[in-house]
Amino acid sequence: MNEEAITRLKEIKEEIKALLYESREIIQTEFTDEYQTANSYWIPHIAGALDKDHEWLGGSTTTFQDTLDSINELETAVCSVCGDTILAGLVGEDGAFCADCAEEEAKNEVQL
Repeated sequence: MNEEAITRLKEIKEEIKALLYESREIIQTEFTDEYQTANSYWIPHIAGALDKDHEWLGGSTTTFQDTLDSINELETAVCSVCGDTILAGLVGEDGAFCADCAEEEAKNEVQL
């Protein structure tokens, strides 16, 4: 499992949220006729899909934050070759290998 990827996903969620609220503010100040519709429909839909921390009733059954939480709960192991963090389910009889190292190991076995 790539810690950089997890960090980036968290950043993306926060960036989407920030841009959503920025767009709401622009619509409210510059396009007042459209504000009520936007604030009643698509803005809460997007906010509710990101996480449960919003001002509207309801939300998504599964949010972006739920996915991040699930990823954080996955059991991990360390690749026996390169030291990268991987999912524990990828640990085999020969040890723990990330995708790149497993491929290299398979090539080495074929050559033997």
